[in-house]
Amino acid sequence: MKTLLLIDDPPAPGSWNMAFDQALLEHVDEIGVNVLRFYRWSPATLSLGYFQHYDERAYHASSQSLDTVRRASGGGAIVHDQELTYSLVVPISSRWAQSNRRLYDIVHQAVLEQLGQQGITAQLHDDEKGVRGRENPLLCFQRRADGDILIDGHKIGGSAQRRGRNALLQHGSILLQQSEYAPELPGIFELTGVAIDDRVLSRKMAESISRDMGLNIENFAFNLELRERAREIEENRFLADSWTKNR
Repeated sequence: MKTLLLIDDPPAPGSWNMAFDQALLEHVDEIGVNVLRFYRWSPATLSLGYFQHYDERAYHASSQSLDTVRRASGGGAIVHDQELTYSLVVPISSRWAQSNRRLYDIVHQAVLEQLGQQGITAQLHDDEKGVRGRENPLLCFQRRADGDILIDGHKIGGSAQRRGRNALLQHGSILLQQSEYAPELPGIFELTGVAIDDRVLSRKMAESISRDMGLNIENFAFNLELRERAREIEENRFLADSWTKNR
């Protein structure tokens, strides 16, 4: 049976988190493994979707003090604070990479399963008509896309994808609690009164995802070369104004 390499990282700056995701995408591009990473953010950070204009962040007063990074994936801006973030990287040749929605559903169903075990009812957004407004809100969690995770109509989970040459990266966020930097967005705690332990959630999600993909979990071995590549990417891309402010 093939393996799912697992990483569960401590909080780190936004530039590092995005750089390490990119380094993982390149790593899977080269050697064709499956990698699941969970991570957190410190300090709290605002990430812009790849296609968003940098000046748009000025319209969100609550997050003005936050560091800003630009993701390599699309979608709306995200305030990364009281949340759990994941990235899942699989080879393009994998059957899981053949359908965008299939990989979304594997991860999102894992979240639904774990919330259900704590008595929380959540569901996937079903955008049958695909109707969108003329303008999207700045924040990703105020938008709706097919397959997003909702509790009482409020979005608490979403994902985005980016393809490399030979690999697909999917990353997303699960809003555990309301952030002071985005007070308009209730998290799981505000909506249900249940405090989610992010370490327990990441472990249980990994078990569900590996089961549904038919993979054995193995801890990802420390890789100095990979981390050095991430540092290079961080310095040259995600810390550079030429990337962050390029739109």
